[in-house]
Amino acid sequence: MNVSRKGIIAGGAMLLAAGRSAFAQTALTTVRVASNPVNDVTPLIYAQNSGLFKNAGLDVTLEKATNGSAVAAALAGNAIDVGKVSSTAIITAHARGIPLTIIFPDRLHTFGPDSESQIVVPPDSPIRIGRDLNGKTISVGAIKDSTWIGARLFVDAAGGDSTTVKFIELPFSAVTAAVLAKRIDAGVSNAPYLKDDVRAGKVRALGDLLGALGPHFLETAWVCTADYIAKNRDTVARFVRVIHEAQVWCNAHVSEAGDLTSAYTGIDRATVAATKTIFATEADPREMQPYVTACAKYDIIPKSFDAAELYARL
Repeated sequence: MNVSRKGIIAGGAMLLAAGRSAFAQTALTTVRVASNPVNDVTPLIYAQNSGLFKNAGLDVTLEKATNGSAVAAALAGNAIDVGKVSSTAIITAHARGIPLTIIFPDRLHTFGPDSESQIVVPPDSPIRIGRDLNGKTISVGAIKDSTWIGARLFVDAAGGDSTTVKFIELPFSAVTAAVLAKRIDAGVSNAPYLKDDVRAGKVRALGDLLGALGPHFLETAWVCTADYIAKNRDTVARFVRVIHEAQVWCNAHVSEAGDLTSAYTGIDRATVAATKTIFATEADPREMQPYVTACAKYDIIPKSFDAAELYARL
């Protein structure tokens, strides 16, 4: 066989490229992530589908969790490496000495009529503003969760007294039926039920549940334990770079991001389109401080603290 020098060089280059490819495939760092299947996990889905994680040398696996508390428990038990957790769970964990640390913010609360959580009443109810709820029975997702805090803020901000309100726990899927049957006076509803039932005229929404917190508020964030960050600083930094890029993309490509959300969560496309989701593009403790203050006000935590304590320094 007559093989030219040029052919040998070309063949060697191909072998080198193949070797690099094989190395890249075997050298990926596994990162175990968990989140409940709602719209604020979309950046991670995009980063997986587009190859952003793989290009960063990461093999990210995503597990579906029932709620943020389950994610926080999995993090504390080292069952996962990164989790998407609600602000409430992060703040309460910090107050209890559980070292959950924000590596990058996720979803920012959207104020106004597009808010995903609102108090609903029957269309003919005389209740119009927060102080009209004095002495009433209101359902929330769980006592001392974000919906309970939001409902108390909603009442108190309008000159009412939330200590007079009777709060009960009720799944969001059951709120409209309970309101219409007069078993409760009002209830906190959430997507997708909120949008569907308001559009259908079954209930009337009173307004943004968390509007009293001010113009900026962080609802969810990507977190790790302090121990995992200390041992895997480079891996965490790469994960953060990818998530940042993915969240910028989601903000700029709302329709395409909505398709990903619907496909992963099972929420119908029309409901996704009616829900405005804005993702953070920079880490700013000021986005969390109002909620830390609210948690202290309603005795979720013993006292307030500087929200900067929750953020990792990478």
